[in-house]
Amino acid sequence: MKLCQYGKLLFLLSFFIISAPVFAVRYVDVTSVTNVPLIAVQNIEDFEAMIDDYQVSVIYRVSKTEEAKNYNYSSGETNIKNTVFIVADGTYFSFSIGDYSTIADCKAGLSNKFRSGKDFYNAQKLGIERSDFYYWYSNNHFRSIEDARDAYKLGFFSKKSEDYYEAKKLGYPSFEDYDIYCTYTKAGFQTKDEWESAQKAGFKRAEEYRTAQNAGFVTFSEYDEAKKLGISKKDSYDSYKAMTDSIDKVVEKNKLTRAEAFVLVLLQDFPKGDLSTSVLSSRLRDMLSRQSDITAALSVYVFGPTTNKYNRRNDYGSSTGQSLNNLISESGLRLFFTTVDIGKSGSYDQVSDVFKKK
Repeated sequence: MKLCQYGKLLFLLSFFIISAPVFAVRYVDVTSVTNVPLIAVQNIEDFEAMIDDYQVSVIYRVSKTEEAKNYNYSSGETNIKNTVFIVADGTYFSFSIGDYSTIADCKAGLSNKFRSGKDFYNAQKLGIERSDFYYWYSNNHFRSIEDARDAYKLGFFSKKSEDYYEAKKLGYPSFEDYDIYCTYTKAGFQTKDEWESAQKAGFKRAEEYRTAQNAGFVTFSEYDEAKKLGISKKDSYDSYKAMTDSIDKVVEKNKLTRAEAFVLVLLQDFPKGDLSTSVLSSRLRDMLSRQSDITAALSVYVFGPTTNKYNRRNDYGSSTGQSLNNLISESGLRLFFTTVDIGKSGSYDQVSDVFKKK
């Protein structure tokens, strides 16, 4: 029984001795390494593996100071270049660790994406482990490291220190709230409610939203279409849409051109009675003049490049130089009455030159 326990103790002791490190690495600073066979290792993991494989206990370190340069956080430039050497089987192996002091520090700095050893050691002094936080902190003007940590925690990583302090001043507890504030004030809105209402209606800029509201528009799509048409008021836009919808229906039903359909739509809404062509033309012109804010848009619609499957030769002339007034002039109406079947809208007598509205 005692022999068995002694055997277990011996096994555990042997396991501990084998598992425990049998050497400690120390660094020795030297001025140079010359006239020796030298191999430069490119990968830090390979260099560490060689230290373990050859049980290296001494690492030689040579420091070289380059010509003076102004250190720059953004570029990571530094003046000191350190190179470490180990001796294995009579051959010297080297690895450049830049301005890091040890291989371990170099590996830690590289794995955490620090741009230089100087940045890595400065971050350590500040108690910072992450390089992204360190560079963000270094490129800002926080009053304290505690403020920077608070800003980072609240989501201000994509903003500047000035934004963090401005948010605190305005009483916004998080980046999300402050970011919304920045979004709607940048677009010209005074309140979040105004901005949200505008967004629901499709508006992005406060100036357009307010202009549209004053003109009676509710949605951006209508406002934008009206603006492109040169129409500034919602009631005028509604009149234009009603007129063009009526024209389209007549075109489809009666197989007419838009120009012909335009005249027929005007006649359909005319009161019953007998009118000479001259009187009819005068009244139609007066009717059209009361809608002067949509005349230009209607003219483009009627004479523009858009065609339909029923479009045929335009007896009113080309769109060049043509106008809606020409369509409802005395000569234009006579041409219309002699070429278009006005059907239920009324009748026209060529001898008396009178239109009778049914």
